[in-house]
Amino acid sequence: MTGKETYREGEIIKIFKEYMQKKGKFPSKSQIEADKSIPSYTTIKRRFGSLLKFKQILGVDISQDLKRKDTSIRYTNDDIKKRVQKFIEQTGRFPLYEDFEKTSYLPSHHTIMKRFEGIEGLKKFLGIKIKPTKTSEIIKSTSPILREYYEELLETASPETTRTYINILLDFREFLLSKGKDIEDLTHEDITQYIKILREKGSFKPRSRRICKNSINTIYGKMRTISTFLKWILDISEEKESEPYIKRSMIKRIRRRIKRGKSLIGVRQQTKRRALTPEEVLTVREKVLDPFLRNLFDIGLNLCLRISEYCRITLSDIHFDEDYILIKGKGGKERLLALTRDMQRLLQRQVEFRKLNGVVNHEYLFFLRGWKRPLTRSRLQRYYKQISKTSEVNFGSHNLRYTHSVMLRKKGVPRYIVKSRLGHLTDGTDLYLRDKIEEEKRILEAKVGML
Repeated sequence: MTGKETYREGEIIKIFKEYMQKKGKFPSKSQIEADKSIPSYTTIKRRFGSLLKFKQILGVDISQDLKRKDTSIRYTNDDIKKRVQKFIEQTGRFPLYEDFEKTSYLPSHHTIMKRFEGIEGLKKFLGIKIKPTKTSEIIKSTSPILREYYEELLETASPETTRTYINILLDFREFLLSKGKDIEDLTHEDITQYIKILREKGSFKPRSRRICKNSINTIYGKMRTISTFLKWILDISEEKESEPYIKRSMIKRIRRRIKRGKSLIGVRQQTKRRALTPEEVLTVREKVLDPFLRNLFDIGLNLCLRISEYCRITLSDIHFDEDYILIKGKGGKERLLALTRDMQRLLQRQVEFRKLNGVVNHEYLFFLRGWKRPLTRSRLQRYYKQISKTSEVNFGSHNLRYTHSVMLRKKGVPRYIVKSRLGHLTDGTDLYLRDKIEEEKRILEAKVGML
């Protein structure tokens, strides 16, 4: 007797009690799968939730199962200390995340995370001096130019952006120090060697538990950050009317080398901003029959939002009675977008999709279909890839932003309104004035309506 619908819970319990009386023990998972005379593992899991819960119902001792399930119980703190010291004696360094996964006598990364909340907690337990975080290290840095750049970034960029840029520059500086140099000794040959290291070096991803190579875009982004830093050195020296920290000719030579991304880094040139043609827009609307995806495309084309901005919109941000929507942009900045009647209809349709899908556990406008959770950036990008594949028109979410700006300019919308809708204004406070919203709505209604 097999199959998930042939057994009731009472029958399964009776069969396994008879099995245990006959065999003297509870069968393992492999034995359950191999023995056709008893219900399968899948049946047990469906009826009782898990094999462990089923054992509890039968009164089977599960202490060994718990030890196997929670590997952190296997090791005492003294065991972990001895094993880590053994690794340090053999290799001359402290183990990394990947070492805990690959070395047989070390506990797993999961055990370290559960027991000590990470490697830093383990180091603290072992009495090993923890290297300060990079953002605090920069303040004590011996490089005055990096310290000055850090202080300026704090005033002009968000904390997350500042931390990212500084970490990239500190990694680059560590590379130079390993060669016996510092920032002021930088040459274009150093840039070439550093790019080669980035291409060969990989970083360990704890969640996937594997070493991943730096992608082409990651390398290019790091080099652009270094290039921006060098440009800042030139700008600051001109303001102070002093000699640059690094020779001006060398900086220009290095920046030219970084810009040659295709030959040096091995990357394609950055994709040119491309606006969809009116024919392509029409093709997408004709071929995409799914009303949810089609509405998502129209919203992207008419609101010109960044990927992250979609995911932050809540129902309270939309003011249909006052014809505007509040957009929470990057870096904590906010802006208001005027809504035409057609744009309001698109948003109202999205609100209706929420109701049809029974989304009641959060206030976000966009959601994951089937899961009812708030929409994530990765899922939104997948939706746009799905639209692109269905319509056979190659585009991404950022192409819609560019298409929006191009279409507005072609229809005679003033440049300052286009910039404000894209979130490119340096001072966004003017956008909060009521007369600005009314003026923007009036111009859009007259010249655009809906793209």
